[in-house]
Amino acid sequence: LERETMMSNLRGYRKWLDKVEKFGTDEQELDYYLGMCRYSAVTYDGFKKRMADDPIYREKLASATLASRPELAKEFAIRDFVEHVFHMLRRTGSTARSVAIGFSDDDRGNVKSVSNFIKAELSRRFDGIKFVVYDTSDKTLSKGRKVCVSGQMNLPGF
Repeated sequence: LERETMMSNLRGYRKWLDKVEKFGTDEQELDYYLGMCRYSAVTYDGFKKRMADDPIYREKLASATLASRPELAKEFAIRDFVEHVFHMLRRTGSTARSVAIGFSDDDRGNVKSVSNFIKAELSRRFDGIKFVVYDTSDKTLSKGRKVCVSGQMNLPGF
């Protein structure tokens, strides 16, 4: 039952996103869905190379201290993910849809750094996307503390 529910949800997602009515096998649909996902293992050498090859982050890395590099990696990963989502929406003609993107961390320094990055850069570039950061550093709060960073929920363009 769990697998059937998952596959039904994946097909519903694909119908919503790609406007398709005919679907492949479970395996094909799962492969398609996973192919749309964006994973960033910030300590992986391939990720570090992609980041170093990016003209903006190559410059940031050149002047960064060793301690600030993990924060830059998270910035790069978040920016990459948001661009990926926006391109998917644009590809399917869905830029008028409401979109919210969240990030969570249990390190207050990372929460502050990511919140500042989203406010300074991403919220200006993607002014229709709602950005939410969850601070999970306080273990007494079961769901963490939610911080709405920005978002008007209109996607005017890229």
